[in-house]
Amino acid sequence: GGSTITQQYVKNAFLSPEKTYTRKLKELILAIRLEQEFDKQKILELYLNKIPYGNNAYGIEKAAQIYFGTHAKDLTITQAAVLASLPQAPSYYNPYGQHRYSELTRTLDSAEIAARNIHSESNLKDNEFDRGLIGKNTMLDEEHSIYIQGRTDLVLKAMEKEGYITSAEKEESLKELRTIEFNKYQETIKAPHFVFYILSQLEDKYGKEIVEQGGLKVYTTLDPKLQEAATQAVEEVGATNTENYNVKNSALVSLDPKTGEILAMVGSKDYFSQDIDGAVNIVTQYRQPGSSFKPIVYAQAFYNRYAPASVIFDVKTRFGDDWPNNYDGKFLGPISIRRALGQSRNIPAIKTFFLAGEQGPIIELAQRMGLHFLDPDREYGSSLALGTAETRPLDMATAFGVFASGGILHEPVGIIKVENSAGDLLEENKPDEGKEVLDPQIAYLINNILSDKSVGLGENLVIPGQVTAAKTGTSNIRKDDKPRPWDLWTIGYTPGIVTAVWSGNNSSKDGYPAQNASGYSNSAPIWKKFMTAALGNNPSQDFSAPEGITTKSVSRLTGKLPGPNTPPNQIVEEVFASFSVPTEIDDSISQIPLDTRNMKLANEYCPPKFVKDINFLTLKAIAPINTWQEGVNAWLAENTDSFLSATGPDGPSTDIVFGNPPSQESELCTKNNADDAPQITISSPANGTMVQIGSNITVNIDIIAANTLEKVEFYLDSQFKFSSTQEPYTGIIRLPKLEKDGTKHTITAKVTDIFGYTAEESINIKALINPPPGPEIVPPS
Repeated sequence: GGSTITQQYVKNAFLSPEKTYTRKLKELILAIRLEQEFDKQKILELYLNKIPYGNNAYGIEKAAQIYFGTHAKDLTITQAAVLASLPQAPSYYNPYGQHRYSELTRTLDSAEIAARNIHSESNLKDNEFDRGLIGKNTMLDEEHSIYIQGRTDLVLKAMEKEGYITSAEKEESLKELRTIEFNKYQETIKAPHFVFYILSQLEDKYGKEIVEQGGLKVYTTLDPKLQEAATQAVEEVGATNTENYNVKNSALVSLDPKTGEILAMVGSKDYFSQDIDGAVNIVTQYRQPGSSFKPIVYAQAFYNRYAPASVIFDVKTRFGDDWPNNYDGKFLGPISIRRALGQSRNIPAIKTFFLAGEQGPIIELAQRMGLHFLDPDREYGSSLALGTAETRPLDMATAFGVFASGGILHEPVGIIKVENSAGDLLEENKPDEGKEVLDPQIAYLINNILSDKSVGLGENLVIPGQVTAAKTGTSNIRKDDKPRPWDLWTIGYTPGIVTAVWSGNNSSKDGYPAQNASGYSNSAPIWKKFMTAALGNNPSQDFSAPEGITTKSVSRLTGKLPGPNTPPNQIVEEVFASFSVPTEIDDSISQIPLDTRNMKLANEYCPPKFVKDINFLTLKAIAPINTWQEGVNAWLAENTDSFLSATGPDGPSTDIVFGNPPSQESELCTKNNADDAPQITISSPANGTMVQIGSNITVNIDIIAANTLEKVEFYLDSQFKFSSTQEPYTGIIRLPKLEKDGTKHTITAKVTDIFGYTAEESINIKALINPPPGPEIVPPS
């Protein structure tokens, strides 16, 4: 701070820890008197023997014993520089804590390293690394590394500059610093990451002196049973992850979404493992959330009246110069937002980024929901929808807690109350009503989707007997110019508890996770094991629907209300917010009469026998963007048959043709042709003629026709018997030889011209064993 060494000594040696103007005045007066009584060397000696160095080490002698097992007079230059670095922030620079070494705060891929020409600490932004106690050579990727100085490095350089050590001594000390060893940490701490997380908060609020010496009594929100279950889940599943996937670390944080209270926090698989940088609390580190960020993107789109039923095409689509892909390399065609989010499809998520209003509104909503970003002003573009903006597991748990609580934000809380050594209450955090940051109806829609087992959540995300909502995520890093899984997430919740799990490797020095590593494979089992223990035999809680939520039948093809031509198997029930209930009618299928001879539009002049009603399916991209529609058309051109044969899980849709109806009328159907349709009469035999059973009957006809004739057909009792294509178009019909005397028959002559127009005439005859004399009948042969 701004205090002199004398003032800091006075604060620690003579004054109480409260922060008041009276105390500050006393501090100044005592400091002046002290400087009048002693020289600076003596004051420095007093200061070094009184100030806190962390881990209950007060004074330089105690610090030397605790950290290095030696006396202050026997410290090496390097050891002395380390201890001199601690008093500024003993908890932060704790040699056994997460800031022992300087670390990157985000992962840099090879492309960014090359583009920014990163080759030293000076090329990094301030928010891209945390300066620790000791400097560290950090691998950027497999080919590039940089050295990030620690506070001790800076102290050694200052010692040289002030003439306390020579340049050679500085260089030797910097070299020794790389391999410096501390005494093994002896104190047993349960939930160490949480403990130091709380200590950091206390130090920020009350100052390091009060935290170290004030005798504070701190009551926290941690649930011991849940903390034990969390530790066990991370350790047990983590061992399998390391063995089978080269995933060496995991972290878990669990909150009560109704209060924000932190119930469990495991910052790494093993706090005391230097091999995995176990002291680093991943719960508070910035990592790319991958697809676990998608629910926030869809939530913002729901503000723009999109809904779970809205249909977005999962097809190969060009966005600028990029052709992004799905994790499985497949494209599913037209799918609802429900299915797109539930199955974590990338192409629909990128499109939803634009439907939501692009980066600004999405980032604003995310921040309202409790997310903090490493670089919120960076232009991420549509990749934001895939979770490229680094945030923290604690923030993701907070944001998903907003979904769980129906749109209410409760900031994460780890401290219930703090008392001083006299028992006086310094602070108390009582549960409050929180702040509404998300429309309750939108929160419900997300909950409804993420808890929908029908979209195929997978067994790792299902807890028997419980209603849970969950989302996985997997970020990628490029290695050998190919994407490799990197940050592996699962975040899931009920109305009463929300848990975020991260798995992966802290840095590339630990290698890369296996190609088949994922949030589902590596973090979801940890989540399931912990949540199963946390929920126990408690009754399941449903996500209650707020006022305004309604259910409607809609077309699976468009998300609109069913139209007269919507196939029954394409009608589904879906939930809607009050402001997104559809009013438009499904117009994707239009029934059009066509002339089947040329598949052109039929009109009133077309012969009925050639007219057939055809259902045309016209599918449009959710937004009128040319490249989106091009992707739709290209996918359907390749998948028309399979799509039309089974357009949904309820069965196939028949008599549907994809594409726009024809615009031209059939040239075969004109008024002139229709007016010139043929006419036909049967000239013999006459109607009512009696004929011999089994005889052959010659049928003579008269035709009036302006159009060329195609044929004349003859039928006996509606059964085709004879066809004539040449004049005089006479027909011969043979009667059955075995039939009852007096059987009646109908003879029909039907004429067809080349345009398909027809005419017909029928007569009745009677077959007798002994017919009376009449017209000449050809006897049976």
